[in-house]
Amino acid sequence: MMNLLIRQHQSLKKAVQLIQAYEAHHGLLSKTCPAYRNILTEVKFELNLTMDLYYRCMRQYRPSMRLGFLKELPPLMPTKPRNEAAWATIRQLWSTGKWSNRDRCVRACYKQAGFTNMVEARLALVRQPPPPILFPSR
Repeated sequence: MMNLLIRQHQSLKKAVQLIQAYEAHHGLLSKTCPAYRNILTEVKFELNLTMDLYYRCMRQYRPSMRLGFLKELPPLMPTKPRNEAAWATIRQLWSTGKWSNRDRCVRACYKQAGFTNMVEARLALVRQPPPPILFPSR
């Protein structure tokens, strides 16, 4: 996580330097094209806000980084364990060939398989092979 923050900080720093170098060489963008005035101020505001957040995070976590504290931090979003029985059931229902579309299969039997929402049931069918054609067309 810290490597990501450092990389983001370096990218933003480079972006600010590029904007400043362009403005020093060509003049302010808002003078040459008034339409960019609002966009440029918003970009600079976002860059400054992100830089402030980076420095605040570094002040908070830098002392603990030396102690190896970051390795013991819990993940940002706890992951819910996957219901393997429900995944197997929906895949078995899909393989019957009753439905021609994965979405229709999910809508029809996500509760029957044991899922609480259709999104997770749809994820269970990702990269599943199409079922065999039961009634081939002539």
